[in-house]
Amino acid sequence: ANVVQIDLRLLYKFFINFNRGDAAAVANDVRHLRAFEQGIDRHVHQTGARGSEHLLARVDGVLVGYLHLDVFGDADGEYIGFDDRVHRAQGHTQYTNFSGWDIYRSHSPLVAWLFPEEASDMAQSLVNMAEQGGGGLPKWPVANDESGAMYGDPAVPIIASTWAFGARDFDTRAALKVMLKGATDPEAKSKTYLVRPGLADFLKYGYIPMEQKGLRGSPSVALEYETADFALAQFARAHGDAKTYAEMMRRAQWWTRLFDPDRGTTRTLRSKEDAHDYRYFPDP
Repeated sequence: ANVVQIDLRLLYKFFINFNRGDAAAVANDVRHLRAFEQGIDRHVHQTGARGSEHLLARVDGVLVGYLHLDVFGDADGEYIGFDDRVHRAQGHTQYTNFSGWDIYRSHSPLVAWLFPEEASDMAQSLVNMAEQGGGGLPKWPVANDESGAMYGDPAVPIIASTWAFGARDFDTRAALKVMLKGATDPEAKSKTYLVRPGLADFLKYGYIPMEQKGLRGSPSVALEYETADFALAQFARAHGDAKTYAEMMRRAQWWTRLFDPDRGTTRTLRSKEDAHDYRYFPDP
């Protein structure tokens, strides 16, 4: 376990310094990584340790996980924003390429825990994108544009977990504002994409009916919104907003409206039509 922890820190330091363009720091990181790799080789040869392939797989997972979240801007801090205008990052580094749904459960909390300064900059970057791109947080920003890929509202749990794991040097008031925009305004957009498709029905029914145009997998989408609402509630409570906390915690329990305790062997969450009847699918 200790070996993996050390390797995580070395790898993340290498990629952070690489993104910064710090040649001296990168060279030093490479020396440490080589020494670490040699140490693993010695350990395997001396002990015949099994499971080294699992360690290498974990290392590879970290490498893949840091292919994205890239520094986006020049050495003087200038970058092209979501409004297609030139901005200058003040007191932070601008990042982009967040694969939101992929990273909010694990990668983002890990970065916040290990590297709070960089994680704070990443949270601020998302807030900047929202403020420049229409008021809503993006799902998967690429460069200075929104791809609209994936479901849910993943930037909310990214920012909330960043705060929860100790990375707190960003504009939290602005963060709360853009979170609420996406959670309460069915027309909120990031660039040309709706932040939460189906939000009007979600607010009306407490779930999203099946077969909406442009929206598939409505139970999964609703669960993602409830996850984001729970994260938003915790963030609001941490910043003294009791009203938002209460409302978002109420909404976070709406998963029960899709839970069918009476039919099906798995007692799973099931889709509903807008007439409120369950649409039953074969149990796995």
